Amino acid sequence: MAAACVERVFTVSLFSAPGSEAVRCRGLVDVVLRYAAADPYAVALSFAVAPRVGWRVSRELLTNGLSGPVGIGDVKVFPGPARVRIELASPTGRAAIFVHRTDLEKAIAATERLVRPGSEYVRIDWDRELSSLGVA
Repeated sequence: MAAACVERVFTVSLFSAPGSEAVRCRGLVDVVLRYAAADPYAVALSFAVAPRVGWRVSRELLTNGLSGPVGIGDVKVFPGPARVRIELASPTGRAAIFVHRTDLEKAIAATERLVRPGSEYVRIDWDRELSSLGVA
């Protein structure tokens, strides 16, 4: 039986701007990218910083961000020839990570082997989701 998730660890360059402070380089940090077939639309990014920080972003956004700039609001992706810039914003600050393009391409390809794009809806337990909303 195939694995139900994809997990990759990348070392990325992290720049942050907490609150209204100037942007500062936090250096190289590890980021765990995790994709689970049970949550097929999202990719979890977990940053090895203190305190530990996690983000859930759209797999489609990351995929499209390899071809051109995408995103509005809290998450934006900008491709480059060697690195992809992912910008994250929250009420407590902003950050940008620079990930090697080939690392991200390989991780996205692995998620697409697990769950083919366009077939995500088949993986969702709709009864459970509706129940969690109090609808079912």
